Amino acid sequence: RSKTRAVIGQPRVVVCVTGGGGQLLGNMLCEPGASSCLLEGLVPYDKESCLSFLARHRRRSHVDSPENTRKVVQNLPGGVGFCSAEMAALLAESARDRALELTPVLAQWPDCLGVSCTATIVSHYVRRGGYR
Repeated sequence: RSKTRAVIGQPRVVVCVTGGGGQLLGNMLCEPGASSCLLEGLVPYDKESCLSFLARHRRRSHVDSPENTRKVVQNLPGGVGFCSAEMAALLAESARDRALELTPVLAQWPDCLGVSCTATIVSHYVRRGGYR
């Protein structure tokens, strides 16, 4: 483990979860050493909050506002649902970009990670798609 740590360094992680993924942060924070690697944990639960997070923390210039982010998300092949692998990938990319923002030492950038999860839970209203 110490040899691996010397090669890859201490992970620097930003976690972004939505919906049913919210428990991940609680589970992570119960583990010893979490404060050594967890930079930030976010739960953009509302759709507008999710779009705002994507707009603020993506390095790509064409997604600089929630409105532009909505257009990018809608124009992806097949559209992107808020609970989908594609949205999880977008959130993970933005979380990684946020980790880079929070890491002032360039030599630590390879250790920056973005982790994301989107999940639905049983709700009080009928959903447009199946539970995933």
